[in-house]
Amino acid sequence: MIFEFPYVPNPSPQQLEGKAALQQHLQMLDKMLVITSFTTPIVHVSANSPVFFAQFEGSDILLADGKPYEQQYISVVELRDGKIVRYQDYWNPLAMM
Repeated sequence: MIFEFPYVPNPSPQQLEGKAALQQHLQMLDKMLVITSFTTPIVHVSANSPVFFAQFEGSDILLADGKPYEQQYISVVELRDGKIVRYQDYWNPLAMM
């Protein structure tokens, strides 16, 4: 399983491999922000393909300064045998500044 974050700024990794790496990444995020909500995703399915696209928005609070953090996401998800094998997460890193 591969998770990619093409727009993430350094020093954060642009790619994670495996569940353990993802779990470690999510634990790091828990120290940076509090997720308050996600919208229901709009899902776009590719015909005859194991890939789908999801658009959604998230609202969070940055723990460093208590400021709100609003983000729009587009995720490209590839499935094999009903499991995620690749997840590309596109988001705007400028929203964190």
